[in-house]
Amino acid sequence: MQRAHRSRRVVVLSLVGYVGSVEGLAYHRGWDTLYWTSYTTSTITRHTVDQSRSVAYNRNTVVTMSGEDHPRAFVLDECQE
Repeated sequence: MQRAHRSRRVVVLSLVGYVGSVEGLAYHRGWDTLYWTSYTTSTITRHTVDQSRSVAYNRNTVVTMSGEDHPRAFVLDECQE
């Protein structure tokens, strides 16, 4: 997975490697966390962009499906208490 900074030049950084075929991607601003679906691994995974945060997820699998299920998209509701 990669991100680009907003500027006239595009800087690409690799945040997480070997994630399989990413089909869906969402960002939770409040938690600074990326969520993605992987067709290859049949999972939904999350990873906090800034790993120095007190609560940071380091490539944490949230949902694992059977090998026959292949997530392609999802919706992230950012509601917080």
